[in-house]
Amino acid sequence: MNPAAYAPSLAISRENAATAVLTNPDILELILEDLAVGYVWEVVPEAVVESRRVLAAAALTCRAWMEPALDRLWRSLDKLFPLFRLLPAFYRSDTTFVLRGRVSEEDWGRFDWYAGRVKSFCYTRDPDSLDIAMHVYFRIAQLRRQPLLPALRHLRCPHISQDDFLISSICLFLTPSLKVLDFEKITGVEDKLIGTFLHTLLCEEARIERVMLVGEGLTKDTLGYLGLCRSLRSLVVTGMGRYVDLEIVRSLGRIPQLEELELDLEESGLLNATESDVVANSSHGGAEGELGYRELTSLEFIAPLSFVKTFVMQIGATQLRHIGFESSLEGTVDRRDLLVGIVRRWKDSLTFIRMVHHSDGGSEDESTPPGITMDTISPLLRLSKLTHFELEGYSLELRDANVTQMAQAWPQIHTLHLPYMDSGTQRPTVASLQTLSLSCMELRHLTIPLDTNDFLAVAEAPISLHRLHMLTAATPDEPWELWRSMRLARAVDHLFPFLAKVVSSSGEREGGRWSQAHHLVKMCQSVRTEAMELYRRNT
Repeated sequence: MNPAAYAPSLAISRENAATAVLTNPDILELILEDLAVGYVWEVVPEAVVESRRVLAAAALTCRAWMEPALDRLWRSLDKLFPLFRLLPAFYRSDTTFVLRGRVSEEDWGRFDWYAGRVKSFCYTRDPDSLDIAMHVYFRIAQLRRQPLLPALRHLRCPHISQDDFLISSICLFLTPSLKVLDFEKITGVEDKLIGTFLHTLLCEEARIERVMLVGEGLTKDTLGYLGLCRSLRSLVVTGMGRYVDLEIVRSLGRIPQLEELELDLEESGLLNATESDVVANSSHGGAEGELGYRELTSLEFIAPLSFVKTFVMQIGATQLRHIGFESSLEGTVDRRDLLVGIVRRWKDSLTFIRMVHHSDGGSEDESTPPGITMDTISPLLRLSKLTHFELEGYSLELRDANVTQMAQAWPQIHTLHLPYMDSGTQRPTVASLQTLSLSCMELRHLTIPLDTNDFLAVAEAPISLHRLHMLTAATPDEPWELWRSMRLARAVDHLFPFLAKVVSSSGEREGGRWSQAHHLVKMCQSVRTEAMELYRRNT
């Protein structure tokens, strides 16, 4: 029997299979999703242009592809110009785009067919190359009775107070479908506008899930609307500390689904609040959970440790996984007692700890980092699930034995960030790198003060397959003899063969030991790659 006789049928079956795959809605969704970009403001312009070119071509391929391709083509925008261009009344007059004449129902229908696909929008001033007359936005607002982007879920405004920017036009994007608001670089001028925006969304029963307000100048009246957003899951308020009082803190605690909170209390009157103030009017005498926050899983604070201690002991969260606090005012609070309380409450859930002290840059005493001992942070060694530990801005003397304790206590650690320590203080040696290489296989980012002055070689150990990505030496990057740098680099490469970067936290310095070490480690990796390639060719 001649096999060639089956060739036409085989070709047809392959064609049918290909057609079946490309018309399968689930497979098509995966393909188009891979071609699309998430948020256009997070991707380089060239990638956005290429993605849109491919999606536009896909939309023109066939009817089955048109709708899903167009949904992704229009899903994220950073300017209204593409939508305005759909209106015949929008055209260029000299060098400026204007909106003149009548906009028919048919024109609005075409506009809405595309505008209804926009899910995320970044509102910022038009680029210099695109001159749109400001009256266009007023005219659009006058002509429209429905929301401009009726399906919008995420609105971002990265620079509310920038020059030549019609921020009042932000009201064009009011729609009950909004769930995420990101407003940055706010000033007091925009306070009432943002208050009106939040109030209107609440009146329209928008289910806002995430809000980020960064800048300064929002008053208590505007911030008070946040506590009324009953669907809120994530809240970031930075730079508004002077207007955050206990009433606002309590109102946020009553939000039933709030899971993530980042609160900056710099310059707040709460800085002087005592425990009795925080639990005032309480019928439970300051019992745990008095402030609410029962669903909280992530907490970031900029506040004195005294207030942090009072706050964390009064919230009702039972599954807190992430806690970070920054402070410039230490006061007389017992740091160890604070950490003991945190571990007692969330020993089985905490995976992320960040503790940062920043100086006001005033007197010499204020610029000297406060001292902290291993005994102070020892309660954290009970957190067996810890994956991120960051300690910054403190003076901490460490020995190799202390690093060994951490390695044994935190086998799943992914990021370990220890504070900068100058020459003359007790620091771990390269032996600690070997300990971490053997005990913490999930470690990817390591910042550690190292004493390498007497380093000669690491102890004999099997070839490591550790995949540490970044090694930062939290010590001065001083010049060193080349032969010493070569030995150090060889040891680092032996322990962490997949390193992408070796740096000094004090900054790169020409001829510094860590700058040399980085280049020598990359040379070791190149030699190893070439040797492996040569071996493969020969075998």
